[in-house]
Amino acid sequence: MALRYGDTPLRITATTIENWADTRDAQSLLPLLVRRLIQATSKTSALLMPSGDSINAPGWDGITDACESNPWVPAGPARWEIGCNSDPQRKAEEDLAKRVFKTDVDQMTGTVFVFVTPRRWQLRDGWCRLAEEATPWRAVRVIDADDLEAWLERAPAVMLWFARLLGLSGFGIESTESFWQRWREQSRCRLTPETILADRSVDAQRFDDLISARAPLILLKADSQEEAVAFACVRLAALELINDAACISRSEGWGFVDSNAALRVVIACSSEIA
Repeated sequence: MALRYGDTPLRITATTIENWADTRDAQSLLPLLVRRLIQATSKTSALLMPSGDSINAPGWDGITDACESNPWVPAGPARWEIGCNSDPQRKAEEDLAKRVFKTDVDQMTGTVFVFVTPRRWQLRDGWCRLAEEATPWRAVRVIDADDLEAWLERAPAVMLWFARLLGLSGFGIESTESFWQRWREQSRCRLTPETILADRSVDAQRFDDLISARAPLILLKADSQEEAVAFACVRLAALELINDAACISRSEGWGFVDSNAALRVVIACSSEIA
């Protein structure tokens, strides 16, 4: 994936993802990346995918029940296993065998088994066919580094968040979460969402109503432009829209917006940019 705005490309390719897989943080953050991608591109009635310290808890790495399918998330019940191992086929076979042994046949026949790896796995389609023939699962899927690259392309706000984790940056655009974290840490005492929302319950409700009504333009007033942006970031997080929004800090950032129609909300960080 190559996204260009101004003269600076922001790239997250399958190779970039594979290199990240070798880092210490990848094992705990990969489930979070997958969860955010699911939230940004699917409607689910069930979504459980622990990350961070919770990845060592027993049970499935992920559980979903999607209302409709897309190229990465199957419709209906699905069970997910996620691993950063350098040999993805070996890890997938171990997880598949373990889950077949521990899962009722009736459950498997109505459920899709999904394995996610941040590595390239060129023979994954053939392995999936053999796994489907040998087990009762309704279907067996693999999502590898190439699939993650394509998936990020459909979720630009998640891509911005992930780029920050990777230390990648470009001119003029960032995730709402990145802006909020950077702004709140300027104070000696780290600010909280409750702090910025104090005595603003009416404003918050009005903002939420306008977002719900898909107002084409919302004007915010505050003691500073950055504070107004921070307020919007906090409310978008409360509305679970951080995976659908971005902040534009320079005019070049509009090029990113033009190339990514999946963004639902963009925040212009200054009057000049607006």
